[in-house]
Amino acid sequence: MVGMWPSDVLMEMFGTSGMTAYFGLRQCGPIMPSDTVLVASVTGSVGSILAQLARTAGARVIGLAGGEARCRWAEAHLGIDACLDYRSPDLADHIPIAAPDGVDVYCDGAGGPLTGIAVGAMKAHARLFAYGSSAAFFAAKLDPPKQRLPLRQHFGLSEAIEQQLQRKHIKTECWIVDAFYHERLSAEDELSRLLLSGALKPINTVVEGFDKLPYALVHLYDGGCRFRGKPPPNSVLMPPPCSED
Repeated sequence: MVGMWPSDVLMEMFGTSGMTAYFGLRQCGPIMPSDTVLVASVTGSVGSILAQLARTAGARVIGLAGGEARCRWAEAHLGIDACLDYRSPDLADHIPIAAPDGVDVYCDGAGGPLTGIAVGAMKAHARLFAYGSSAAFFAAKLDPPKQRLPLRQHFGLSEAIEQQLQRKHIKTECWIVDAFYHERLSAEDELSRLLLSGALKPINTVVEGFDKLPYALVHLYDGGCRFRGKPPPNSVLMPPPCSED
């Protein structure tokens, strides 16, 4: 493994991100060509892998990303069928247009209000994979910390959403990836096979130099651009940069 792949691929594709995506789809699977898979945070480390794995299974894949630039990047580089700006006030109307037959699988690394919108577009007996709560990172107002919050609530599955899931008989997988680490060797073999065949592309942002850490953190939350201001040298970045304006 170390001889075959550079460190950035080892850390992401064969690390927590790749394992979360691989086992998440497996537990919500099998993913069929007839399925429509909706992926939140599709330009993120886990979401970009989830989208590609669903695409290799032949499913129709719709991504959710923050901003037009990120959406166009996702369509061009991940090979997905469509991407929607999750910040659009009309998102609840746009998802049924992109998925006219309904959503079969929702991969939710965001949580927050987005989960409720997505669940509203899901079919009966669909599948939901909840693995994160990135919406909290973008919140304009932070809620007071809650002690020992149940994992399902931490990932955005509120009581109201739980009721929707029950009414629609939606199967929900909600866990942290270390529950499957005893199976990681088989996952590494399959991910490596997909990488070698070209069906799966490693996508990441590399910023060299500890002094560039502030730039790297800003890039995670800048709403669709590479960096505001002068980007650091020796970096490989996505999505497209901001305009000079």
